[in-house]
Amino acid sequence: LRVLFGLERRPIDAETRTIVVTVGQRVMGCVVDSVSRVMRIGADQIQPANDAVLVSGRGFIEGFARAADDLFIVLDVDQLLDPTRLDEVQRAALARPTDIPPVSGAT
Repeated sequence: LRVLFGLERRPIDAETRTIVVTVGQRVMGCVVDSVSRVMRIGADQIQPANDAVLVSGRGFIEGFARAADDLFIVLDVDQLLDPTRLDEVQRAALARPTDIPPVSGAT
C-alpha cells in the first residue's frame, strides 16, 4: 500500500502484515506496516467523504467511521486496487530500489 500512496518503502519487520482482499473476481494480498485490530463496520456507520477529501484522497477514500473515541478512514478497496491502477503500482514498484532487506526476526 505504501506504493499506492507514494510513500517510501520500509523494511519488513515483525509488525508487517498481509491483508487478503477480494476485488471483483481477484483475490490479492496487500502488505501493510501493521494491523492494530480488525473490526466490522456496517455501511450505515460510514459517513461519506466530502469532495475536498475525495480529490486529495485520489478516490481511495470511501468515508469515515467512528468506534468509541476513535475515527477511522474507510478505504474504497475497489478503487484502491482497480486493475488499471495496479499496472501503475507495478511500474512504480519496479522503478524503486528493491534491495531493502527484511529485518531479522520478521515473520
